Amino acid sequence: MNVKQSAIFMRAFGHGLRLRIIGALSRHEFCVSEICRLLESPEYTISRHLQHLHLRGVVNSQSRDGLVFYRLAPPANRLHRQALKAVQASLATLDEIAEDNARGDVIAKEGGGRRSGQRAGG
Repeated sequence: MNVKQSAIFMRAFGHGLRLRIIGALSRHEFCVSEICRLLESPEYTISRHLQHLHLRGVVNSQSRDGLVFYRLAPPANRLHRQALKAVQASLATLDEIAEDNARGDVIAKEGGGRRSGQRAGG
């Protein structure tokens, strides 16, 4: 990965809503409607940010039971691993993310059987 590719990748972390999505997906996988509910944002907005994260390799998606579930992608390289670790550590200090996590835990529990697994932060 060169400097230009690194800069393009790092743009994934350049928006507050994308950071909140990363925070949510650090704990659980969610479908788009659940992320919309969690972050109180319209589907168009969430979908656009998920696409941005997906194109940069930050999230993966999987279709299941007619829904598309998103989760954090495994780090593809050292920059990805270190950037994600730093972002997750920073997010863990924010009250807004703690509130998102509490709501996300409830939403994930409600969705229960549709999930392939839970995500652990880090």
